[in-house]
Amino acid sequence: MREKWLHQVFDAADSDQKGMLDEWETIALMKKLNDKLCIRSLKQKIMEFEFGKDEEERGRISKKVFITLFTESSTRPDIYFILVRYCGRDYMTVEDLQLFLEGEQGVYGLSVDECMDLIMKYEPSEEARNNKQLLIDGFTQFLLSEECDIMSVHHKDICHDMSQPLSHYFISTSHNTSVLVTKAIQWTLISAFIVFTVIYSKTNSKVRQVLRDTPELYSKVLSLQSYSVRFCLLNTDFIKGCRCVKVDCYDGNDGPVVYHGNTLTSKVALEDILETIHANAFVVSEYPLIIHLENHCSVDNQKQMSTMFRNTFGATLHIPSAEEPLLAAQVSPEQLRGKVIIKGKKLSPNGDTNDGNVSDEDDESRGRDVHNKHIPLCPELSDLIALTRIRLSDFSSLQQSQSEVSQLSEALASKLALSCAEELAHHNKAFITQVSPDVSRVDSSNVNPLDFWNCGVQLVAMNYQTGGQMMDLYRGWFSQNGSCGYVLKPAFLRERFCLFNSRRKDSLPGIDPLCIRLKIISGQQLPRPRGASRIDPLCIRLKIISGQQLPRPRGASSKATSIDPYVMVQMFGVSADCAEARTRTVSNDNPLFEESFEFNVSVPELALLRFVVLDDDYINDDFIGEKVVPVECIQSGYKHIRLNNMNGECLPTATLFVHISLTHRYGSKQKLRRKRSWSQKQSTDLRSIGVKAIDEQFKNASTLIHESIQLRRGVEKVIIDLCDECSLQESANMAQCLRVVTLRLASTSTVQTCEVVTTDQGYPVLRATGELTPKLTKTMNTVEKAVSEFYYVTQNAKNSIEMLSEIHETVVSLGDQLPTHCTSQSIKGRKADKIAENFMWDMSVLRTEMDLLSAIKNDCECALKQVERLGSSLKRIFQRERESITSSSAKDPLAVPVLTGATLTPQPEPKQPPPSPLSPGDGRLRGILKKTSQSSSPSALDQNELHFHENVFLSSDESNASNSPKLNNS
Repeated sequence: MREKWLHQVFDAADSDQKGMLDEWETIALMKKLNDKLCIRSLKQKIMEFEFGKDEEERGRISKKVFITLFTESSTRPDIYFILVRYCGRDYMTVEDLQLFLEGEQGVYGLSVDECMDLIMKYEPSEEARNNKQLLIDGFTQFLLSEECDIMSVHHKDICHDMSQPLSHYFISTSHNTSVLVTKAIQWTLISAFIVFTVIYSKTNSKVRQVLRDTPELYSKVLSLQSYSVRFCLLNTDFIKGCRCVKVDCYDGNDGPVVYHGNTLTSKVALEDILETIHANAFVVSEYPLIIHLENHCSVDNQKQMSTMFRNTFGATLHIPSAEEPLLAAQVSPEQLRGKVIIKGKKLSPNGDTNDGNVSDEDDESRGRDVHNKHIPLCPELSDLIALTRIRLSDFSSLQQSQSEVSQLSEALASKLALSCAEELAHHNKAFITQVSPDVSRVDSSNVNPLDFWNCGVQLVAMNYQTGGQMMDLYRGWFSQNGSCGYVLKPAFLRERFCLFNSRRKDSLPGIDPLCIRLKIISGQQLPRPRGASRIDPLCIRLKIISGQQLPRPRGASSKATSIDPYVMVQMFGVSADCAEARTRTVSNDNPLFEESFEFNVSVPELALLRFVVLDDDYINDDFIGEKVVPVECIQSGYKHIRLNNMNGECLPTATLFVHISLTHRYGSKQKLRRKRSWSQKQSTDLRSIGVKAIDEQFKNASTLIHESIQLRRGVEKVIIDLCDECSLQESANMAQCLRVVTLRLASTSTVQTCEVVTTDQGYPVLRATGELTPKLTKTMNTVEKAVSEFYYVTQNAKNSIEMLSEIHETVVSLGDQLPTHCTSQSIKGRKADKIAENFMWDMSVLRTEMDLLSAIKNDCECALKQVERLGSSLKRIFQRERESITSSSAKDPLAVPVLTGATLTPQPEPKQPPPSPLSPGDGRLRGILKKTSQSSSPSALDQNELHFHENVFLSSDESNASNSPKLNNS
């Protein structure tokens, strides 16, 4: 069917009916069919085909050569193996696609009609679309689409609750925004705006081209004739999501100007800066923009500044009143949508400052003694300040109101994060804190933002003009939630009664750890960190399969055309989670890695996964591309990672192809069962408070917690047993199990039908009619037991969750009276601290069990919906496989029935893997694959992952491998 389609498109392109296309017509047609193809590679491939031809025959491509050329250039072996392993043929039906999305890609809720829409969207062959089939070209386009990006589509839009208090968000913040350029035209990437210094000459083509892209600004530049510095341009390509910008204002000859003090930077009129900000403030994000105002101006210029702010921003400027100040613990980003907020020094309403004076901004930013040095501040400008900056020198003596922002130097913030991380994190639940790089960073290098995010610091200022690892992490973190510049903190950094210390070694309740499993095929394995929580970690298995069209490193013009890439995988988060691993080096710009890794992550809510592609041979600049993804945004399945350059710009065609699986269970089946047995004996970990009313509430909760643990462990048991019957790993979901069972039923000639029916209790279950073997009978009983357990949990978990929620609300109200109780009982010092610590611990345990029970209830509901939703597809697959076996038996009565597909989940330690599609004796798959000069000798695990699984269709006297699955949630 694919060859027929290529015949048709060739004939349509051959307008002269000569049966030939020239080189450029061939390349244009191939790019039209597959826009991901590289022109340079196509030219090289054409040269190889024309080698040895006569001069007259060169440059003329026949239909046969075109089909061969396109097939070898566009068919990726890694994707073709996936298609054939899953379907047993070179195309995918709509039922196969639905099960592939549900089972392998973690995409739940798609109907057959929606899967058909995907085929119509990505399949280029009209005949295949009419047959409801997805060929290799359409399958490749689908896997390269945005729908198969490593970051969940859900997180690319606004998905966080934006009605929380302002102090509950991390906010994208820039430092030294007003860095300008002197002596030459340079590009300074800034979080709020990019300032160009345009010398009087109008012949600089680079600047003029940029300005032509914004005609309304280009006309303004041409109208300025008397400035050596003409224009400052806000470039939204480099400021995506930045919501806090810094403006340094000084006295100028004709009013206030903006420049970076004590540096050789040019000066730009404040009015031009404000107009540029106003024009672009809400292009990328509608949520509030904070202007960090550094005021070094005289009173007269301050009055002009006040007028400029009011005239430029108008109604969008948020002006607080004495009766209604901006309180960080009450106002939300949603309430301030479309507003501009000014942050700076403000006159005290109580008249504490000396005659309208405030501390000097310049000296304070450099850490000098400012207690006796002040500058005047006019009331007109002070009235516009909504967030008041205060200087923090001693955390213990801090007295901060909710309309104030405590300014921390990098050195002091690092000291506090080490010595009193819990106190700092608790403080930042209600108040806003900003950390800025130290002035000693003369090279504009950046801090590690995670050091301060782990303590709940909202505003971590970065030098956007300086690329590198820290800036990559910053951009990656704020790429979530629609890149709006606001990221909701995890619950343990927001809730009052919750403990968190990023440097604490022992386990803490309330935090669901994550295990990212990157199992290197050579045998390397990263151990779990110390102090892993008692909660089962979320295991992410990451397999780096291949890279596509990797560019040469910048500045590698003198190097050969080939590169020698390798991939570095880095995990960033709390100190216990940081780790890294790398692949081997492969000499190819389209390398095939086939390596797996595993990480353990105790706090996934604060973790970032970074992929860096480096050139092993290039000495000076080995950076090729990178991508940073928040762990919470990763979705499972086969994904393409689109790489960025060192400035954060997306490389158009450079990608990494990976497979990711998510599960809360990891390790061997025996280990999982030991863990389940141990958890049944453990206590609920609740501690005595010493207050009768509170202890009674927690005693009532203890029984409910024990019941919720039994519900969760019951679900885990049936999943492990089901996985044993299906020979699947612990990351498998219900869709994968159902597919394996259906294929086994189809291979048994005595089974007549297979379909999903609804039981008398109202839940769906897979049923088969006919004579079942003892092995199949056991398998079907295991499936029904699992489904009935899911139904039982959905019916009983709701009441437990409601009762735990009522107890939680009661205990929260009692907790507010805890300080009064300690005072009335004369409890002080360490004893009072111990009571508070035990109370917060018990609250965390209670909240954790509520969240875990809600999660397992959602998992069970999702599994039941999968069974019901996939019923028609499973029935069609059973009928198709039965017809295929019947047809084969009619042709050859002695033939052994072979089914067309199996799970893609790798099986550990196979006894004897079947032959590879590239191995001798199996030439039916080798014909369309692109030849490669790279020689590789895959290990036993590699070979097993590349081929069909024999163990999926075990007879009754064969044993199954030991693996355990987990319900996937999108």
